[in-house]
Amino acid sequence: MSFAEVQFRILGPLEVLVGGVPVHVGGPKPQAALAALLLGLGRVVAVDRLVDLVWGENPPGSARSQVAIAISRLRRVLREAGGDPHVIETVGAGYRVRPAVPLDAAEAKNGIAAARAAAAAGRSTEAAAGMRRALALWRGPTLVGMGRQVQGVGLWDELRLAVTEECVELELALGRHGELVASVAAFVAEHPLRERSRAQLMLALYRMGRRAEALETYREGRELLDVELGLAPGPELRRMERAVLADDPSLFLEPAPATLARPVAIPEAAPAQRPATPGTAAPGERPGPAPEVTAPTERPGSTPEAAPAGRPGPAPGETGSTERPAELPRGAASAFVGRAAELRHVHKLAGEDRPIAAISGRAGVGKSVLAVEAARRLVGRFDDGQLYADLRGSTPHPLEPAEVLGRFLRSLGRPDVPAGADEAAGRFRSVTARRRILVLLDDAANAAQVTPLLPSGAGCMVVVTSRRPLTLLDGAAHVRLEPMAEDEAISLLESAIGDSRAAAEPAVAREIVRRCGGLPLAVRLVAARAAAHPRWPLSRLLDRMPRSSGLRPA
Repeated sequence: MSFAEVQFRILGPLEVLVGGVPVHVGGPKPQAALAALLLGLGRVVAVDRLVDLVWGENPPGSARSQVAIAISRLRRVLREAGGDPHVIETVGAGYRVRPAVPLDAAEAKNGIAAARAAAAAGRSTEAAAGMRRALALWRGPTLVGMGRQVQGVGLWDELRLAVTEECVELELALGRHGELVASVAAFVAEHPLRERSRAQLMLALYRMGRRAEALETYREGRELLDVELGLAPGPELRRMERAVLADDPSLFLEPAPATLARPVAIPEAAPAQRPATPGTAAPGERPGPAPEVTAPTERPGSTPEAAPAGRPGPAPGETGSTERPAELPRGAASAFVGRAAELRHVHKLAGEDRPIAAISGRAGVGKSVLAVEAARRLVGRFDDGQLYADLRGSTPHPLEPAEVLGRFLRSLGRPDVPAGADEAAGRFRSVTARRRILVLLDDAANAAQVTPLLPSGAGCMVVVTSRRPLTLLDGAAHVRLEPMAEDEAISLLESAIGDSRAAAEPAVAREIVRRCGGLPLAVRLVAARAAAHPRWPLSRLLDRMPRSSGLRPA
């Protein structure tokens, strides 16, 4: 009997595909059992270990038989969907997923190992491309939605973060600083305590001639480290500041093959796993702890290809370039929480003619995160690509529209950028007249900064964020973002620190989010500090917070 191919995915929400079609595998217990087997990467997981993972410290007396029932259910689901039920094998006193079954984590592991080997051999371009391919396999945090129920998840998320920084290091050595600034800036803004990525942003900014911004990036990091952790910047960040202050010539040395310092070990199996039979391999070594980050996204140009049937051709006078940029930032490291009404509003706008969704709200209320999440959910509707720009409207030096237009035109395959801002805006409208493009403009200063950046195509959409409503922006539908409701803020805190940790001190968790004023950024800063001190009770974090709400817990 022939079976449809079974595929498993854990780098994001748990997914099971049979013949390419998603299959629901049941409730929390079967999902947890399957997740534990998949984290084993083809190794045997003992029944006792599965009991520990699924029930924790107080399993019922029938736990072992319930594990067998869960495995039986998983096999039945695979069989009913047309897949081979025996991809889940019984081996001795345990189970395993057949090693040959496609698994995204195994593909990522092999890709990262090959990329690191290429980097060690001096093939930096090949290594960076390999790392980007491997990173693209993550659809979000590993096994997102399952909380801390399954051990071993943190190893894969830390690997993703570390490989992202390794990849940026390689790309900086290849002279790609211009392509990296926006994505690494978003990376640092989302996870401000990661010192290596902050130093990388400083270097990219300096090479772009933005020395003052590089030094401001250092200053912000120094203050955050002091407030959040009571620490001074580490040696790498201090060295970068001294080099920028001194205009050290080494910052502009010719690119050389990058050296990857202390790469994080690739997980081999779920940790602390008891072998079921003699000879079962030991679990992989856990890497040392590191702060959380979200991986930055590169700005790839698309390979030219023929326009699909039915798509309008280029506008008169255009060359028909088929560059399809994909510039959206990756988004939050933890699962997106709340804002359902606002997301529905933005999605409804996408069906209109030339929609503009203008999201406004105070600092830290989550405008950028919402805009990125909404845009990423809409990418399938805009097959000519997505453009992104951080307009820096809340800084002393907002970007000029001409600079952004030049970047957009080059992304769309038009390097012949007019010198004048008005002419460049006209060229941009011509290039986008018959395309379906999504444009995300973050942190706008005012309507005058945004107006020249609006595409002209009826199938285009713009999502723009600003602190003040852009009331003078013609045609905009306004989405005013308020602080999160308490339950949403609690859910955000739980997604960042784990359900069990928040559940252990529910009253304290609620007081924390109350003092954060419902601001997602403030909640994430508290969560970052909680992650840096995993043994601290939440009450200790609460004692260090000011009683008034705001962005900066002391």
